[in-house]
Amino acid sequence: MKDARSCHGGIDERYRDLAVAIIEQAVRDFRKSESDRERWDCIRFFKSGWFVTLSGGYDGNILYRRLMASEMRAAKSQRKAVEKFRSKHDGA
Repeated sequence: MKDARSCHGGIDERYRDLAVAIIEQAVRDFRKSESDRERWDCIRFFKSGWFVTLSGGYDGNILYRRLMASEMRAAKSQRKAVEKFRSKHDGA
């Protein structure tokens, strides 16, 4: 009888793929959250032991800080675009 890991790339690889998919979905949920509750659920996950287990020991606080920094950069870029648009069209 074959070892379960010898089929289709190995069971460990499939569990790793599932763990990555769960984390990626949490990141998408965080970015698209429409309420404080949804956002807080994602933050709790990033800071949980479950996240550490799924990520193989990665600190979820680091991921959370990177997501926040990314949002701040996007907001700054959007503000600049609005300012540029306004300055271009104020004199029209």
